[in-house]
Amino acid sequence: MDSNEKRRLGKIVGVLGFLILTLNFIDMLAGWNKVADETAIAGAVLTIGGAYFALYG
Repeated sequence: MDSNEKRRLGKIVGVLGFLILTLNFIDMLAGWNKVADETAIAGAVLTIGGAYFALYG
């Protein structure tokens, strides 16, 4: 896997993590509380990991 593929993968993973965080935030604001806190942690990890690979892949 070369550098460009790692960066592309990092961007995809980062966007997925950001979407998870956004959906969790909407869930919290709406008061549904159907999404667990672990989902927010997973979204944050994906976002940070994706950003790292997108920048330094």
